[in-house]
Amino acid sequence: MNEKHIIEKYFHKHFEDASIVRGIGDDAAVLQSRPDHQFVVSTDTMVDGQHFVSQTPAHAIGYKLMAVNISDLAAMGAEPRWATLNLTLPNYDEGWCEAFSQGLFECAQQYQTMLVGGDLTRGECLTVSVQIIGEVPNNQALCRNTAQVGDNLYVSGCIGAAGAALTHLAAQGYDHSQLSEDEMQSLYYPQARVSLGIALRGVAHACIDISDGLLHELEIICDQSQVGADLNLDNVVCTSQLPKIDAITQGDDYELLFSAPSEQHATIMAMAERLKCQIKHIGRVTEATGVVMTHQGQVLPTPNQTGYDHFK
Repeated sequence: MNEKHIIEKYFHKHFEDASIVRGIGDDAAVLQSRPDHQFVVSTDTMVDGQHFVSQTPAHAIGYKLMAVNISDLAAMGAEPRWATLNLTLPNYDEGWCEAFSQGLFECAQQYQTMLVGGDLTRGECLTVSVQIIGEVPNNQALCRNTAQVGDNLYVSGCIGAAGAALTHLAAQGYDHSQLSEDEMQSLYYPQARVSLGIALRGVAHACIDISDGLLHELEIICDQSQVGADLNLDNVVCTSQLPKIDAITQGDDYELLFSAPSEQHATIMAMAERLKCQIKHIGRVTEATGVVMTHQGQVLPTPNQTGYDHFK
């Protein structure tokens, strides 16, 4: 099986979509953007031994790779449209490629994202990377540096389930058969909040996904917006499997953390009901620098490690 045959067998899908002038098959894709829209582009890489272990099911790797990229676009209020895939394989494994591509396309189809190109190569370490390209109406992208003093802080979903699943998996020697279906879903099949991100256009001031931990991402918003924050842990919904301070620092949740004016509170609560997405008011943006955390009325010290960092 050579490179051309692997691409054609697993990754060359034909899409009937006018936005794809030329897709897989040329040196580069040719895409047609919609009028009055801007491109939003992001990329994420997953490396064997760093982001997953060799025992991880290939289907799960493929799905999560696409989902984490789409989550970045959700945080910007963008609609995912196209993706490219870079795949480095130590060797050709038919079963692995089949399952990986199925997981990748299952997620892509869920969010109406089309694979339009990429690169396949051989290397010593299994490495998978997706570049995601989306669109947002002109000047409506959500950013990290636009939180305003007095804003309410909100977060979607339940925090810590993926971290708890990873802790359990490690304790079981990375035997995936020991994970429950819910743990597998939390760890490998996150749901990107695309609909929520789109609904937050013109409502939220700042937004970020919490892939590296809620506390770490809140610190990023504060740093880039040159503001501070009061964070009330009592209002953060966390899995019962972890202490709250662990849940907000472990990451891998792919929920949205955002700030919005207090007068938008009713709109945001109605949005949560309409989208069937849990959203909690967890604090406010302050003028003082740094994040002040409280739990049951007590101020908590900031942990030394507030989230995931590749180089710590």
